[in-house]
Amino acid sequence: MSYKCGCACGAIKFEIHGEPINAAVCHCKQCKKATGAPLFMAPAFHDRDVTMKKGEAKWFQSSSKAKRGFCGDCGSPLFFKFENSEATDVLIGCFDDPHQIEPTEHLWSDERMSWLPVDDSLPCYTQDRGKKLF
Repeated sequence: MSYKCGCACGAIKFEIHGEPINAAVCHCKQCKKATGAPLFMAPAFHDRDVTMKKGEAKWFQSSSKAKRGFCGDCGSPLFFKFENSEATDVLIGCFDDPHQIEPTEHLWSDERMSWLPVDDSLPCYTQDRGKKLF
């Protein structure tokens, strides 16, 4: 499968050639703050499957375990990457066609917004694939 992606202003463009490893929806506080949204959905891909076509992301260390990539011009959040991982999560909002990928699970579900129901049959974990909630 092939996917075209980029930031809001067009300064960064990249393509992905390969299948997602997973497509988690994260409800943790840190992801909410980083994206300004009530949840974070980002399919993970092997690094070898992601090819930058225009521009380069800027990165900041968001915790001792991970960093986040964004466009330095418009600020669009683009990537999430655990240290020492060979996979990168790509935020669904930067896909030209975000309908191509459906979520596979919910992480940190106990931190979801109280007004946001989880109405699907996907696995829900209280942490990052820790204790299963339902």
